[in-house]
Amino acid sequence: MNTRHKILIVEDEFIIANQLRMYLQSEGYNIVATTDCYQHSVSCINTHLPDLVITDIRLFDDVDGGIKISEYASKHYQIPVIFLSGYADKETLYKAKQTNPNTFLIKPKPLDKSQLLAAVQMALPDSGAKKLPVTKVLSLRGKEIGNVEGFLFSKECEKSEIITRLIKLDEISYIETFNHHVKNTVLIRFGNRQKGFLVRDEIEEINKKLPLHFMRTHKSYIANIHRITGHKLPHYLLSNEAIIPIGEKYKESVCKYFNV
Repeated sequence: MNTRHKILIVEDEFIIANQLRMYLQSEGYNIVATTDCYQHSVSCINTHLPDLVITDIRLFDDVDGGIKISEYASKHYQIPVIFLSGYADKETLYKAKQTNPNTFLIKPKPLDKSQLLAAVQMALPDSGAKKLPVTKVLSLRGKEIGNVEGFLFSKECEKSEIITRLIKLDEISYIETFNHHVKNTVLIRFGNRQKGFLVRDEIEEINKKLPLHFMRTHKSYIANIHRITGHKLPHYLLSNEAIIPIGEKYKESVCKYFNV
């Protein structure tokens, strides 16, 4: 088999983690990282957007660490998860099942390679088949804005209902903040410039949840590089004819990306 599916391994036992890496790499899988805690795992998920997460349930002193990782991967990106555990008690199994993992493997020492590979192949689409891409989404609480220019700072905006929305990352054109007008206000802009999603948050916090193809271009802007339609470097980028400014602090990294 020759596949470039990306897999994140979360395991706090070095021997098991190393076995997982070797077994999977020998079959052509791309191991994007090996982690052993919740925070590092979430960071790797945000950065690499793996196609599959294989996680131990208990990580050091965090008995539900793997379960929390599974919840995050499912909620934000709909990434399939395989649980590994040396524990098969009813309480552990019940908690794990609530996150709808693809499978649950009891880990013997050494690991059963054939059992592992079978579970991975079941969780991932067949490499020879036409597959649908995993939908990457961002879960945010905020307000739908139908007419940004006429609605953003009006009293009607304050009255509108707060909802939790799963936003497909590829639908986002760019993100801007209005902290200089309204504290902790971030607007998610889509292809239709009149529509947006208003979030009460710091732009730095939103930026931490985004994958690498979202680039900070200005203290008040984040651009989806996949949606850039033109530029006049080092001054601004274009996204669906919207002008995204480039701040002095970010000029070097933006120009480097575009080989200018």
